[in-house]
Amino acid sequence: MILATGTYLKGKIIIGDVSYSGGPDGLFPANKLSDSLKEMGIELLRFKTGTPARVNRRSVDFSKMEEQPGDEIIVPFSFENDEIKKEQVSCYLTYTTSETHRIIRENLHRSALFGGLIEGIVLDIVLL
Repeated sequence: MILATGTYLKGKIIIGDVSYSGGPDGLFPANKLSDSLKEMGIELLRFKTGTPARVNRRSVDFSKMEEQPGDEIIVPFSFENDEIKKEQVSCYLTYTTSETHRIIRENLHRSALFGGLIEGIVLDIVLL
């Protein structure tokens, strides 16, 4: 049996080097459910679900990026919804430099994932 609980079982919020119990959007983590499942002998695995960096759009020169607009028609994930009426926000493709790669490599130890603050199964990470 697979129980897909999302990010709530023993959920953590990690901001930089600060970590505390919590769930998405300020909701509470399911700590007691996690403990109960573990006591029943159910193995709990956590997959790493990365959150993209947040960037202040006033600090970005969008003219140097390639725009990737969202879907024109959004197909709802749930059968309970007929349509989703939300304004789409474009993504923007950027490129980096070897200097940026050097800075990242030299600071990986500060990363929550590579520094040991995050525990989980990483499905796909490519370091250049």
